[in-house]
Amino acid sequence: GTVIMFSPLVLLALCTLGCVESGKAPNIVFIIADDMGWNDIGYHGSDLKTPVLDQLAREGLRLEQHYTQPECSTTRASLLTSRYIVRTGLQADVILNGQGMALPLNETLMSDYLKELGYKNYLVGKWHQGANSWRETPVFRGFDYFYGYYGGQIHYFGHYHTKFGGHDFRRDYRDGEGNFKQEILKNEAGNYLTKSLTDEAIRIVKEQENSKDPMFLYFSLPNVHSPNQSPKGFVDKYFPKDSKITNYDRKKLSGNLGGLEEAVKNLTDALKASKQWDNTLLVFISDNGGAPEGLASYAGHSNYPLRSGKTTLFEGGVRVPAFVSGPLVKHLAGKENHGIFHVTDWFPTYMD
Repeated sequence: GTVIMFSPLVLLALCTLGCVESGKAPNIVFIIADDMGWNDIGYHGSDLKTPVLDQLAREGLRLEQHYTQPECSTTRASLLTSRYIVRTGLQADVILNGQGMALPLNETLMSDYLKELGYKNYLVGKWHQGANSWRETPVFRGFDYFYGYYGGQIHYFGHYHTKFGGHDFRRDYRDGEGNFKQEILKNEAGNYLTKSLTDEAIRIVKEQENSKDPMFLYFSLPNVHSPNQSPKGFVDKYFPKDSKITNYDRKKLSGNLGGLEEAVKNLTDALKASKQWDNTLLVFISDNGGAPEGLASYAGHSNYPLRSGKTTLFEGGVRVPAFVSGPLVKHLAGKENHGIFHVTDWFPTYMD
C-alpha cells in the first residue's frame, strides 16, 4: 500500500470533516486485542488468517509504527490518561489482584473528557486499572456502563481469574436516580466469554441507534491472551487447511483468533445494520506484543520478525498491529502510516 507519514492529530481533522457533514460528533469504537503479536495478524504475512481484520485495515489506514507499553495495564493506563506510565506510578509491573495498586484517582481520563463533550461511554471487556475500592472502577472513572472483568486475565468459559481465582464477570451501572449498582454474572458461567461480551456490545449499539448522544465504546477483548481457549470446532474452522504449522499451541491460537474475528465482524455488522457505521471511527490495536517463549510458551503467539515480546521494551514487546477504519477515513483506504504513533497519542487526537 501507499506509505504516508503525518502527525496523529491529522486523524482527528480527517474525522472532523465527517462530523460536520453529519451534524453529530462521531461514534468512537476502540477495540483492544490482548497480547496479539506482530505476526498474529494476516496482513503482516502471518501463517494464520484474519480476513475480517485484514479487510477493515484495507478499508482504512494501517499504523505500521504504533507503539504501546510492554504489558496490559500499563498500556491501558497510558491510553486513558495520555501519560507515560512513569507519570502514573505504574511502571513497575502489571496491576495484580489484591495488590493495592490502581490508576491514580487524581488522573482525569479520556472517558471523563468525552463525557463532558456529551458522549455516552461504555466499557465492555477488560478493565485492569485497579478495583480495591468502588472509586477505582469504571463507572466511577467516566464510564456510564461497564460489562466485563476487573482483572488482567480470565478463563474464557469459567469466568474466573486464571492466576488468582475468584469469579470476575460483572455488570456495573447507575440506576435512574444515579445510584451505583452491580450484578455479578454467575449465570453466564459456561458461556464463551467473547460471545457474551460481543452480544452486549451489539445490544449497546442497537440501544444507541436513535440516541442524540455520540457513543464511545471501549471494546477491550480477552482474545488472544492465554489460556488459549475457544469453542469446540473453532480450531478446525479457523486453522488454515493448507498450513504447515506443527506447533500445537500455534494451532490452538487459530481458534482464539477466530473468536476475535467473529467479535469484530458481528460488531461492525451491527453498526452497519443500525446505520451508525457511516459516522463511526473504528480503531483497532493490540495492547502489547505477543507473549514470548518462557513467559507463556503455551500461548502460541508470534512477533516475527521483531525481537522478543510482551514485558520487554524490544520491538516485539511494544510495536503492535494497529489500524483506523470506517467511512470517515475511506479516502485513506489502502494506505500505511509509517510515522511513529504511541498509545498516548490517542487521547489528544480525540480531544484536540
